[in-house]
Amino acid sequence: MLPSEFEDFDELLEADEQKFQSIEGFMSPTLIVANNRRVSIQPIGRAYADELLGTSPQISLLDQYEGAFRSKKIYVSSGRSKNLFKTNQIIMFYESSRTGGRGAVVAAARVDNVVVQRKNETGRSDMKKTVVESVDRFSASGEVTMTSFSSLLRFPHPVSLDVLQELGAAGTQNLQTATVIATAAAQKIFDRGWASGR
Repeated sequence: MLPSEFEDFDELLEADEQKFQSIEGFMSPTLIVANNRRVSIQPIGRAYADELLGTSPQISLLDQYEGAFRSKKIYVSSGRSKNLFKTNQIIMFYESSRTGGRGAVVAAARVDNVVVQRKNETGRSDMKKTVVESVDRFSASGEVTMTSFSSLLRFPHPVSLDVLQELGAAGTQNLQTATVIATAAAQKIFDRGWASGR
């Protein structure tokens, strides 16, 4: 992550998003938290996070899906969540305590693409980027949202819910659903998760 004082990145993101992405890609794995860049926090189950994000030190490499080893991964969610993600935004993953998780933001990444697909039309190449055997359980309808992401950064110091509340980044439901947050709050989450360990 680069500091928010790099105001030229704000102008570049506004004027030439493709060039912005190229610069970020050149420095990968890096996420540039420009002041005008969309950031959201997505709750994720502990077991799903362990596989998809590789955030558990205890998980066996022998038991992992192919998607766990890829630089570009796919997060599977219900079809109705398609409007929660935008290409080139930053997504932070909140490991939900309701599923035995740490109740903290554990990683962040860049969204590369968002596609809504019929369950029965999900291709083998897409499934190889996931960590699930089937997409059926992710949606009660016939559609699922496939959110492709890369430049994954795992936080050395997960940022807990009480800190997120302090920063105004927990929304009105304490991150039970996807929540768009202010970029200034996102920058502070990176500071806490990457450097200070608070």
